[in-house]
Amino acid sequence: MSLDVTVGGTTTQSYASVAEADAYLTFRGGTAAWFLLTTTVKEQQLQWAGVLIDTLYFTGIKCSLLQAMEWPRFGIVDKNGYYPPTTSIPQPVKNAQIEMAFQLVASDWSQGIGPITAQSVKVGTIEQTGKSHKPFPAPVIAQLKQFLRSSPNTGGMLVRG
Repeated sequence: MSLDVTVGGTTTQSYASVAEADAYLTFRGGTAAWFLLTTTVKEQQLQWAGVLIDTLYFTGIKCSLLQAMEWPRFGIVDKNGYYPPTTSIPQPVKNAQIEMAFQLVASDWSQGIGPITAQSVKVGTIEQTGKSHKPFPAPVIAQLKQFLRSSPNTGGMLVRG
C-alpha cells in the first residue's frame, strides 16, 4: 500500500508521509516502538490518526467539497496571525497527526477515542471503579489548538491562540 498524501486530493489518506513521521519521531525521542513497525503498519497508523484528527472541529472551511480530508482550509489564522497557504498542510497539523499515530501504537485505543484507563471515584465510603477513555493526547491538542473551533473537554469554550 502506498499512502496518498496529496494536498487536498479526493483520495488523500494522510497529511504526513511515513518519512515525515520517522523524522519527527526521531527528533521527538522516546519512540522506539514506532521504529519496530513495518512501513505498512506505519501507514495504517497514520491513516487512522488522520481519521481521528478529522473528527475535531476546525476554524475555517475546507478548500474543496471534494477533498477527502479536512485540510487544507480557507479562513484560518495561525497563532502568529498569518493565513497558512492552502497549497500545503500546516506543519502543526502534520505534527499532530504523527503524534496521534505514535499514541495509537504506544497505548490501547482499540475501544474508541482515547486509550482505556482505570478510573476510580470515591465519595465517603462509596467507591466506584471502572474504565474510561482519555481524551486526545495533550501533545496532539497542543499542536492543533490554534486551529480548533473549540477544544475537546472544555465544555465548548472558545479556545483562542
